[in-house]
Order: sequence, then C-alpha cells, then structure tokens
Amino acid sequence: MVSYSSNTPDSQDGALPLFQQVAARVSDDIVAGVLAEGDQVPSINEFASFWRINPATALKGIAQLVSDGVLYKQRGIGTFVADGPGSVCWSGAVPTSPNASSLRCWLRPTGSA
Repeated sequence: MVSYSSNTPDSQDGALPLFQQVAARVSDDIVAGVLAEGDQVPSINEFASFWRINPATALKGIAQLVSDGVLYKQRGIGTFVADGPGSVCWSGAVPTSPNASSLRCWLRPTGSA
C-alpha cells in the first residue's frame, strides 16, 4: 500500500461536500501519479483517521470512485486503483479549489463493472 499524504478535505470549503472532496483528492492523486494503477488505497478507517473525518464520509467518497470505475474492491483484501483500457470519468462536480485538477478521467479494466 502507498503512503498517503494528500491534502485534508476542508469542511469550510463550501464549494463541495466533504465526500466529494475525498473523491476529488483521491482522483487527483491518481492523475498525478501518487497512486498508480493496481495500488491499494488506504482503508476507509485510515482515510477517516488521516483526514479527521467521519468514516461514513470517507466511505461515501470512495464508493463514488468505485461506482465510477476509478477504483475497484476485492472482498476481504481491499480497494485498488483500476487499470487497463476503457475510459471512465468521475461524475462528481469539478472542484473549484486552486490545487484541484480539472482532469477527471481514468482507466477501467476491460470486463469490469
């Protein structure tokens, strides 16, 4: 698993709900290469502890990325960055913070749902 050090979501940032900020931070880190294809992402509890947010908020953000095909889950093992051909774009609102990437597309493995 990769050591995770992305910026903390900001509850004072009225542009996006916290769960969307979580999804945006993870998405930005994938696009920037901090998290690579096949890397295991931290657990929901690790994200919640690191960012000092409720685990339900972290779960909702990560679930969004799983739903979009950016991440995939392996039961009993963890959540991983998707790889392979096939484009999937994050469906959340584009963050307006100055450090947010506008690129929201990532690759999904062929045959994954």
